[in-house]
Amino acid sequence: MKFDPKTKSFVPAGAKPTSWKNPPRTAGEKLAHKLGYDEAPPGHQWVKGKNGPYIRRTSGYDGTPMKFDPKTKTFKPADGGKSAANTKKVGDETALEKTRTRDTLSDEEFDVEFGAVRTRQPGKKIDLEHDGIKYTEEVELPNGHKWRKRKDGGWCRFSKRTCYPKGKTGRKKSGVHFRGLSQNRPLRELTHADLVKAFKPTGYTLSSHAITRLKNPRTEAIGFNTLNDIKQIFNKGNRFDAGRGDIGYSYRGMEVIINPNTNNIITFRPARNNRG
Repeated sequence: MKFDPKTKSFVPAGAKPTSWKNPPRTAGEKLAHKLGYDEAPPGHQWVKGKNGPYIRRTSGYDGTPMKFDPKTKTFKPADGGKSAANTKKVGDETALEKTRTRDTLSDEEFDVEFGAVRTRQPGKKIDLEHDGIKYTEEVELPNGHKWRKRKDGGWCRFSKRTCYPKGKTGRKKSGVHFRGLSQNRPLRELTHADLVKAFKPTGYTLSSHAITRLKNPRTEAIGFNTLNDIKQIFNKGNRFDAGRGDIGYSYRGMEVIINPNTNNIITFRPARNNRG
């Protein structure tokens, strides 16, 4: 390949400049003709951008959308170079390869991937809504997984989508924490509204069944009397695949089952299969 100063691109080494044999037809050809090129640049597709400028997509290279800058007479990344910044090598690529084919992450794998997300911030600004959830920022990792920041501050990993509450992604291994007097009161004394309010800052929501199980005498009999006891299941428990796309954490005879796509706690129950 060689660099063609007229098209500001790489072309086959044996290529020779040609004149226009036929009137330009496509939008890309018309633009190339207007800019004074001898011929439409070979190997490139030209598409009209949403807000006006034509974008040149380079075939055979990194595929970065480009647009012509009339001031410098050169082509520049259409997004200002943000996509290149998000995919730049920072030394964690080998570690990230280990999770390329993973739909769900262990705590250690989560730390690796989300650390990589933090390294590459700020990501690309987006205004996207998916399944009723609004996203404001996107970071694409070298292993092919995209992370999108929700409007509430939490993040979702898009492969098979897995979402994490703001508490988990706010800082490394932050875990679940409760506030106020309710954290030390007996679970059986807390009302439905008390429990919903207590869990709200954690990023998790409670199903009615989960609330019933928290107040069940059997939960107390296992040794979980307060919310501060319950938080240990999340913070110290062993993670496992609960089936049907759900995940669970098990700790000292008690486990919690969570829908990772909605962060809804489905239930609390005595540990099964000798877990915990």
